[in-house]
Amino acid sequence: MTVVLCWPPPEVVRRDGAGTYLLYVLNHRPTAVDIVLDEPVDELLSGRQLTGACALEPYGVAILGRERHLS
Repeated sequence: MTVVLCWPPPEVVRRDGAGTYLLYVLNHRPTAVDIVLDEPVDELLSGRQLTGACALEPYGVAILGRERHLS
């Protein structure tokens, strides 16, 4: 999963686990920021699936989850 961010970008932290990884996206700004996802991904706080361009609200947090397919 690739996330394309605005400038200045929000903070992004990646955590890997057994077969999955999470991206924590934190907006420390008082204005919304746009993120662009190159593939569908689950937003775990809201339970929604996100794709394409998405807005992260002021001081917002998103936790994006994805399963890794091992071959």
